[in-house]
Amino acid sequence: CWGFNIVGQLGDGSQTDSDVPALVSGGITFQAVSAGGQHSCGVGTDNVGYCWGRGDQLGDGSTADRFVPGPITGGLSLGLVSAGNSHSCAVATGGEAYCWGDNNGALGNGSTVPQRTPVLVLGGLSYQAVSVSQSGVSRHTCGFTTGGIAYCWGVGGDGKLGTGTESDATIPVKVIGQ
Repeated sequence: CWGFNIVGQLGDGSQTDSDVPALVSGGITFQAVSAGGQHSCGVGTDNVGYCWGRGDQLGDGSTADRFVPGPITGGLSLGLVSAGNSHSCAVATGGEAYCWGDNNGALGNGSTVPQRTPVLVLGGLSYQAVSVSQSGVSRHTCGFTTGGIAYCWGVGGDGKLGTGTESDATIPVKVIGQ
């Protein structure tokens, strides 16, 4: 990782910014990584999820900043992860989506209460991909199911959820026109 590193989001054990790639500590071989606003997450080749950086976004139940990768709580077998500005989501190898972090509906669990550990996205859908917003203002998440249908949830202002309205949604809603 490289760039700004005030809360350890580079994962190299320091708080030193880097203009060149810095090796992420821990000797983990990653199959997927995602950089968020002040945290980063990845999935190891063993399907274990890891996050590092800003403490309240790491999915480990803590609020302490972490300068090296640490496992996401729950023992989930993950295939991919998407780190955002204020929350993150992942797809388990079974297709279930899980999210954690700040929550104004963007976690998809029917609530607006922040969650520091992964919560299951409601709706019983099987996902092949999820993507979380990077903007602090547009807190929403979208997912693409194994059946090829897009769903979104979270803040709906400016039509971000693709439902034809600006309504917020705390659970996945189908994007219109599919």
